[in-house]
Amino acid sequence: MRCIVHRDQHIYQCSQEFRILDEYLAYIEGSINVILKDIILKLQSKEEYIECDDDQTVGYYFDGLVLPDSAAMIFSRFLYNNYFLSLWATYETGLKEIAMFLSLALGSDNYNQYMGKKDFITAIFKYFKDIYKIDIPTVNQINQEYLRYLYKLRNVIAHGNGRTEDVSKKNEDLVKWILKQPEITVSEDGWILLNDKFDRSIYEGLSFSFERLCRLAYEHAPDAAPRPVKRFIIHY
Repeated sequence: MRCIVHRDQHIYQCSQEFRILDEYLAYIEGSINVILKDIILKLQSKEEYIECDDDQTVGYYFDGLVLPDSAAMIFSRFLYNNYFLSLWATYETGLKEIAMFLSLALGSDNYNQYMGKKDFITAIFKYFKDIYKIDIPTVNQINQEYLRYLYKLRNVIAHGNGRTEDVSKKNEDLVKWILKQPEITVSEDGWILLNDKFDRSIYEGLSFSFERLCRLAYEHAPDAAPRPVKRFIIHY
């Protein structure tokens, strides 16, 4: 029972993280323009700032050649791309914790046999379906195939800082998918730029999927659940 409680605490932590991620994105959405303005003013106030009269550049800085437009793009990319990384990390961790909870509660410890042989999304969907007869809930366009692309997108941002040129040849379909997404922009230099609309839609989809899967898991193992389902699940 102690291990079950431990896993339950981890699941509850993921639930709390989703709630905070909701507030965090709202904070970014509400303050980014003010922050960007402040950053650009600070850059322009540096002594190294030089006004240029040629046709190619408005101004630059000796300490790194940071143009105001570049600063705005980079800062926005850091905020929204890194937010997506945190969001995906919470979702992936949540799925793993729910799987571990069910494994302990029902004595079907086959998790490690399923994970690692294929990509995470394929493996985790197969695990829940084969072992517990549970389909991972999804909403709107965020089906299993869409989640697989999100997983690949996460890897490119996490390991390549979000450049399309760092997408391996075996995942070239990801670039085609990215270019079809109206809420994802690719800069001239190949940087993947997420925005508030993309992050908000992904948050809504992943938080829904996680919370509904929690309900299904707790209903599958009611005797092992340390807390009643109705006290745990956020209703949508």
